[in-house]
Amino acid sequence: MSAQRHKILFFLNRCLIAARNIQLIDACFYHYIRRENSLDSQKLPDVSLKSEILATNLILSELNKNYPRRLNKEEYAIAYTARCHIFMGSFFRTASKELKQIEIESLINAYDNCKEKEKFLYLAKLLPLENFLKKHDVINLQILFHQCISYKDFCRKLPFSYLRNNIKKDA
Repeated sequence: MSAQRHKILFFLNRCLIAARNIQLIDACFYHYIRRENSLDSQKLPDVSLKSEILATNLILSELNKNYPRRLNKEEYAIAYTARCHIFMGSFFRTASKELKQIEIESLINAYDNCKEKEKFLYLAKLLPLENFLKKHDVINLQILFHQCISYKDFCRKLPFSYLRNNIKKDA
């Protein structure tokens, strides 16, 4: 998928929200061919990441428009969380400082616009970052992200960050 990927993702998201029901099957056949710049590549071209950021922001906006009318609290929180993980994961897939800044700012905006902040923070395992998100503390969020080598490493270290950032200084 090229830079137009955001349009496809946004369209698919709209279809899912508008569907009266979705049929699930027990098994499916998936033929996967890994191509250059595939979505599971370690690093992606900037144009692909920009498209991914755009799509994610459009989808988050669509989720907000349809909650609670078409989505219950649980569905909203799960979908919102899944989309926000894209910002965090994409941070490690670019060398561009500009894109890393946009990813952090997008995560903060997503937090600001979330209608179920408590549920979102819990599901996204972002409770350790709550103070940074509330204060729009881009600098400390970047420092925290830069201390990790991958998204997996970030998720593993997050609980320790929480302890370190919430210990009383006068104790």
